Amino acid sequence: MNIFFADATNEQVGIFIFAGAVVTGFVATLVSVASNFATRRELEDLKSRVDKIETDLDDKTAKIHKRVNRLLAGQMLIAGRVGCALEQHQDQITAWMEKLDREEE
Repeated sequence: MNIFFADATNEQVGIFIFAGAVVTGFVATLVSVASNFATRRELEDLKSRVDKIETDLDDKTAKIHKRVNRLLAGQMLIAGRVGCALEQHQDQITAWMEKLDREEE
């Protein structure tokens, strides 16, 4: 190999260097294109995973809202019934309150 370089002219060395640069550039371009496709594939995979997570989150949030609305409706029903019961016994409650006020004095 040393004899090859020793016998080579300046033009041959220049062509050899140029060919090495071209091959190196070609390999670098291939690596760049491959990494670009890999990045796109990873990006698509990430997008699909995020979409799935968002869908699951929306479903779970909807279930939670439905349960909370049921609980609130039940509480409103109970409060309404308690309010009706208190109104029916308003006279008795007022009498108890007056009795407690007199006992405190």
